[in-house]
Amino acid sequence: IELTIIEEELSGFSSLPFFKVLKDDIAYDVRTMGLGELSLFYFYWLIEHVRQHEGNKILLIEEPESFLPPSSQEKLADILAKFIAETGVSCIISSHSEHILKRIPRENILIFRKEQSKIKCKQASAKHEFLNVLGLTAPKIGILLFEDSAAKLFFKALIKHSKEFVVDSFYFHISGSESGIVGDLKRIPSQIDSFRILGIFDGDCRGKQLGLGEKSIYTFLPSEYSPEELLIDFIEGVSPNELSLLFNKSEEAINYAIEETFGSDPHDYFEILSKLLDLDYNFIMTSMFDNWINSTTNNQSVEEFITEFGVKIK
Repeated sequence: IELTIIEEELSGFSSLPFFKVLKDDIAYDVRTMGLGELSLFYFYWLIEHVRQHEGNKILLIEEPESFLPPSSQEKLADILAKFIAETGVSCIISSHSEHILKRIPRENILIFRKEQSKIKCKQASAKHEFLNVLGLTAPKIGILLFEDSAAKLFFKALIKHSKEFVVDSFYFHISGSESGIVGDLKRIPSQIDSFRILGIFDGDCRGKQLGLGEKSIYTFLPSEYSPEELLIDFIEGVSPNELSLLFNKSEEAINYAIEETFGSDPHDYFEILSKLLDLDYNFIMTSMFDNWINSTTNNQSVEEFITEFGVKIK
């Protein structure tokens, strides 16, 4: 491969690379080569061009996926990542390609959207729905084991506040009980290659002797209570007016439902409440978990859980 730099009378360019390829008995150059091959040669030249300059640098690349098949896009993304790590160059890429974006941390992806007459910028990690705009599905990195559906819904609400993980990063399995999680963790390897199997116990399991070996990976949901007990305690501090707005039901209906569920077993409490209010159980639980998580008094508990979960799952 021969590289010639043209530097005379190029409007808008300080220099321009001209590539010539000789392979076996075949010779061709930029005038006839495919645009995908040309773009890869150009990226190579651009990276080497940037290396030669001192000082702070920003590399701007627009839609590097153009003309490239998926495998080449992934390799190009790897080469750019290696170059950035080695040189400390800041790089801004505009792209629509899942193959370019899929291994970039979600907190480093910004989505620009036109809303009415304005252009708005959102972090991809801020809401899972933003990933769908890009057609991105997070690679699966593990299986999470829960005691019941309430624990699973609590985790899904919590993970929305992570900048590193999204709900779609995991498979979910309900083991049925505390002992069910213990049994599953004993039967299944904690790690298969880079794929993790992690048990997530309710908060009321803290301090218990679970009988798990050192190789088992597990953590606990926030607080010292089960998710249902946590919400029952929380709901007592929320006014009927707030619950009325949250569930779009009258205060009279809210008061009646709360009175009727008083004293119920915590695991049955929200099933009964959902029937009395004629609302979906998942909707009630998710709404209440979101409110608990967004309460300023619980910020530290949420951050501690997300941090500990991140350490365990890696």
